[in-house]
Amino acid sequence: MICEKPVLKDFLCSQRFPKTHRLLKRFEFLEVKRSGKKVRGRYLTLGLAKREDGLRRLGLVVNRKVGNAVVRNRLKRLAREFFRKHYGQLPPCMDMVLVFRKGAGELLDSSFFHKEISSMLADFKWV
Repeated sequence: MICEKPVLKDFLCSQRFPKTHRLLKRFEFLEVKRSGKKVRGRYLTLGLAKREDGLRRLGLVVNRKVGNAVVRNRLKRLAREFFRKHYGQLPPCMDMVLVFRKGAGELLDSSFFHKEISSMLADFKWV
């Protein structure tokens, strides 16, 4: 029997969301709000700001008005999954902040969620 642990380890490492790809500090979120551009959807607000170092980073804001902890965590998981799967297709050198608004609990279906974010990114005007 062949041990497949290295393959499993590579797969798990590729599915991670490292701290270098996250907005963690309040001032980082405020910088995106101050210098970035916003696109509003029905349930989401997407803020994008340019960076200097070439990384794409994601910040998530999910208020308690969105739903209970289960709903909020599910939405965050869906957002991180979208970011990981489409990392190479996202604009380079950008910080991206997703703000979920009241009623966003309707986005719990992953296909609807992906469609919503994709349409917002397509509507964004790059200047």
